[in-house]
Amino acid sequence: MKKLKIPAFREWSLKKTIILCVLCICMLLIPVYLFSEETRVQALSCEGNYYYSTAQIYKIAGLDGPMRIWQDPPFKIEAALNRDPLIEEAQVSLDGQKLSIKIKEKMIIGYYVQDGLNYLLARDGESIPIEDPSLMKSLIHFPLMADLSDEQMKMICKEFQEYPDYLTREVQEKIAEILPWAESYDPNMIKMVMQDGNIVFSSINSLHMIANYQKMLTELQGEDVCLVLDGQNQAIDKIACDYMYMSSEERDQYRQNLKSQVDKAKKEAEEAVRASSSEAESETAHQEQATSQADGQESKEETQPSEAQPEQAEETAQPEEEQQPEQSETSKVEADDWEDSQYDWLVYSPSQNVYRDKWGTDQYRFDEATMSFVKLN
Repeated sequence: MKKLKIPAFREWSLKKTIILCVLCICMLLIPVYLFSEETRVQALSCEGNYYYSTAQIYKIAGLDGPMRIWQDPPFKIEAALNRDPLIEEAQVSLDGQKLSIKIKEKMIIGYYVQDGLNYLLARDGESIPIEDPSLMKSLIHFPLMADLSDEQMKMICKEFQEYPDYLTREVQEKIAEILPWAESYDPNMIKMVMQDGNIVFSSINSLHMIANYQKMLTELQGEDVCLVLDGQNQAIDKIACDYMYMSSEERDQYRQNLKSQVDKAKKEAEEAVRASSSEAESETAHQEQATSQADGQESKEETQPSEAQPEQAEETAQPEEEQQPEQSETSKVEADDWEDSQYDWLVYSPSQNVYRDKWGTDQYRFDEATMSFVKLN
């Protein structure tokens, strides 16, 4: 009978055992790590949100409970945020155990009611229906746009797109209502009721001037005062609110009364100027008369010509005397105290302040003004 050969499994079984043990340990460690504190998000931050609160952002992102790094990856959170109609763009980043969210919300101009539903009007012209009742709390940030046509709302959106630096959220929040207003010169004007109760009238093309509203508040003195935005002249005009509500006939009568008051005030001012001119002319004539009398009195007190002639002769004689030293300064002199000077070719007379050459032919004076020698004749 043939003897069976038993294979040697001892060495192979040991290797298999080691491998199986390592695999088991890894399988046990992986779940332990995934559910350990090392994979738990320890900090959340959110920035850029304006309309939504931070809690609302976390709820939209699905972060309303404990979360793990592997359970809610950044791309998943970004997708959830970008699906929201009020969010234009979302960026989510993970740094260790800190999750950061950056939000860019759409610029909302206002809200309006159509067919019993509330809509938000975005700057890009998109109408966003408010389906979530919790979003109704956000309406406090937006002005009510009532009775505006679709064309007017498009024009308003275009104005917001052209002037994003002027028509900001901070400026827009000062407006409580935007209503249509028609004038003879512009059928597409609007009336804005501000949060502080003031009223501003503007053409849609001048809407960007509302950015200067805060600066004009100091000019709103008294009651029943309204503002009119004039974008063509870059100005804000103050006008009586009653005038804006007048009919065309009432405005004509108002302007006529105002013109008559202006003409009357102008006439009174001209009469006052003429009266002051007459007083000034009489005062001038009086001064001229007094001056002529004073001149006549001075002419009587003048001295006789015979007495004045000697004085004039003396005055004319003085220049001749003054000219003599000038002539002597250019003439040669005689001196007996000649001595050596600092110049080798000249001798000097201290008494006459004159230089002479050593040959005795020429004399010189030193002119300090020109720093040069002047030859004497």
